[in-house]
Amino acid sequence: MAEPLIEFEMLGDDRDVDRLRDGIRHAIDIVRHRTFATVVEEILDPSDKVLADDATLTSWLLDHCDAHLHPGGTCRMGASEDPRSVVDSKCRVLGVSGQRVIDASIMPSLPRAATHLTTVMIAQHMAQSLA
Repeated sequence: MAEPLIEFEMLGDDRDVDRLRDGIRHAIDIVRHRTFATVVEEILDPSDKVLADDATLTSWLLDHCDAHLHPGGTCRMGASEDPRSVVDSKCRVLGVSGQRVIDASIMPSLPRAATHLTTVMIAQHMAQSLA
């Protein structure tokens, strides 16, 4: 009856830290381009000093980054013969009679956009098919 504890281990892998450091530096380079000169007056944070050193930037990222996400893909939709699949194309739990899962967890891979609207679409589609 206890709530599950979900630990995403954000930035727990050095490869993720490397990618995020590279990503933030790339984003800053884009914003510094002359195209943005009329809309960006100054970049306040992270400072050039922080950006110049990997260890300092890593520390800044750990202090300033937070997860804003919708977990998904934990109850994957797919073919019954695929051992990674949990539900079929009608959201029925494989091997369990009378149970369906209709939320973001059924997405085999997450969309590039926020999952909310995709989840609403899945729910509406399933509501129509069950009516």
